[in-house]
Amino acid sequence: MSTTTLVILAFIMAVFGVLGSQRGMRSALLLTAAVIGGLLAIRFGSATIIGFVNKMGRGVQLLLSIEGAPKAGDLASADQPGGWLVIFFIVLVGGALLLGQLKQLLGGGSFLGLLLGLASGYLAGAYLLNSLGLSEVALPLPFGLSAGGKVLEGFAAIPRAEKDLAGALSGFVGDINKGTLALLLTIALALFFILVLRPSGKGAPSGKSAHKG
Repeated sequence: MSTTTLVILAFIMAVFGVLGSQRGMRSALLLTAAVIGGLLAIRFGSATIIGFVNKMGRGVQLLLSIEGAPKAGDLASADQPGGWLVIFFIVLVGGALLLGQLKQLLGGGSFLGLLLGLASGYLAGAYLLNSLGLSEVALPLPFGLSAGGKVLEGFAAIPRAEKDLAGALSGFVGDINKGTLALLLTIALALFFILVLRPSGKGAPSGKSAHKG
């Protein structure tokens, strides 16, 4: 396993662990449920996810359609999902991270929250590293996902219009070496987690208590 892989995985686990420790058990449980639920959905419901993606794609094509323009094919297929399963997973986990900031879910410092955060951070990081092909050796994952392969390779095998956005993305990703892709992923994750971890901006207590006595 390369140093880059270890650094990215350790970074994701550390941030998830800090979030779990600071936010408490309920927030950590929500995040863990989202990560495990996302992995289960990808393992056993990938066809349903891709079907939804294709429906959304056809809806967007319909809204943006120009009379006489060639009709583009599906964005993905069950055999060649492209990067859409990864996108689904990132959106799901990102939504859980944002929901975890709700006051109803926040609690005090929690050691169990730290452990849950580290566990969910490993699962999320390992899935992303495996799927994006950033780990030379597949990191262990439950539900038979360890041998999932590089899902981004599926983009190139799907017929689509020449100027299709996903096709352009496929070519762009194919031209990036693993080190650059790892660096971009780390920067993107860092910016996202800085946003999530930023202070709530609550103002200082009003001056009433300052004049007691």
